[in-house]
Amino acid sequence: MDAGQAKELLKGIGFSIFTPVIKNRKKYMYKVFEIVIDDVKGLGRFAEIELKEDFDDTDKAFEKIFDLLRQIGLKKIETLKRGYVSLIWNPDHDFSVIKEV
Repeated sequence: MDAGQAKELLKGIGFSIFTPVIKNRKKYMYKVFEIVIDDVKGLGRFAEIELKEDFDDTDKAFEKIFDLLRQIGLKKIETLKRGYVSLIWNPDHDFSVIKEV
């Protein structure tokens, strides 16, 4: 099923477009990390880093990601635990948290 067919299927069972999110996405792989850069219309640029290996300890997984961030020279990061729709709906609210890496 392609994207157009999926869209028609959802419309057929009663879904409608409520908040469109228009973005340009670029994906990269570096060692065991998937790095995604989104340029979201009206919001700006966002990066997401995902560890693409199995892990049992979440803290150790985050530490691997933080090690990568330190290797590329970052000392602080701004994290968001909200999706783009929430950011679009609440333009005056700052959902970000600054963290030391």
